Amino acid sequence: MKDPNAKWTQVMDAEGPDGTRIMEGAGLINANNFVITKACKDPGKHPRISDWTSEASVEPATLRRWWKRWPAANLAVATGAGSNLYVVEGDGQAGADELRELLRTHPHEGPLCSARSGGGGLHSFWKYPAAGRYGNTAKKLAAHVDTRGEGGYLLLAPSNHKSGRRYEWL
Repeated sequence: MKDPNAKWTQVMDAEGPDGTRIMEGAGLINANNFVITKACKDPGKHPRISDWTSEASVEPATLRRWWKRWPAANLAVATGAGSNLYVVEGDGQAGADELRELLRTHPHEGPLCSARSGGGGLHSFWKYPAAGRYGNTAKKLAAHVDTRGEGGYLLLAPSNHKSGRRYEWL
């Protein structure tokens, strides 16, 4: 019987151009809820591929081809029903503090995993809700807290931030 997680295992074990494992620390996310990645302009957040919503890929050969073409590219994940991911992000230290307070004061099952952005913010990765359609928001939950759902994407570790720091899994 074919291993249903074989493709995911390849992505989890894939290395970026600097030898860093792409998904180091993301072990709480599995093949059912984290499947779409893309390359971005370094150190920015803008997609390198023109139609990222349809061209995004987890195929190791595609990732290697992108990194050969753009060796300093960042890595991102598309959010929404397709990847089964919803992300709540606190921008900068103020946003990280606001997000921690929201998590403390609102009952929840807990995120799949968390990451620190290169700008010092906090990214909380959740399973996309089964009911409803959730898009992207800015400053609706708190002054420095945004969400990423349908049509959104988020940079991942070990991407570079314009500050010179890297994104990292917590």
